[in-house]
Amino acid sequence: MCDVVACCCVWVNGKWWWWWCSVQIDVACGADLLRVQFWRTDVVRVWLAWGGNFSDPATADIITGAPSATLRATVTDKGDYYEFAAADTSSSSAPEPEPTFRGRTASTTVTLRATKSPLKFTLVDAKGAVLWSEAQPLSHNSTATFQTLAPAAANANANNANAAASAEAFFGGGMQNGRFVHTGTRIRISKDFNWADGGNPNSAPWYVRSGQRA
Repeated sequence: MCDVVACCCVWVNGKWWWWWCSVQIDVACGADLLRVQFWRTDVVRVWLAWGGNFSDPATADIITGAPSATLRATVTDKGDYYEFAAADTSSSSAPEPEPTFRGRTASTTVTLRATKSPLKFTLVDAKGAVLWSEAQPLSHNSTATFQTLAPAAANANANNANAAASAEAFFGGGMQNGRFVHTGTRIRISKDFNWADGGNPNSAPWYVRSGQRA
């Protein structure tokens, strides 16, 4: 069972970002701690600390800028799950929000849903369409954390056998030698210095998907 425990400020790049008090929410799941951070209304970071101990060696390498000072995050208890979202509180008479992500401004919104038991995530857009969802809760061993994503529902009327098996395909993960489409497989986001088929010498923590979800 997971419970909201705090909204807190954060020390980043040598200083406190005071407005992070309004864009970050912590959720306790037993001994583990979940941190939801909104950077724009359509950009959210989900950060899980096994045992409640956050470590962040990659932030400076993969995240730039800071959340807008006019951004406000909300959490709503929906019974079996929480909903996290953010809104920009600036208006035409208010000062322009500070630029984030190389000056881009948010034109869309997303909502993150987190079931309380077991803890699984689903991200939906402003119309409620599923952008991605987890088929299983996050898990880990002594060296890695595992996320299992659910593809969109299969199209029973599809003429192509591959299309009938899944309505979308997953790509990405950086350099995954000998592999391009990752649907139904497991890939490792690490550097193994293996340049042969099956290696992942220059992997990256990102993915893209194809397909249309309802």
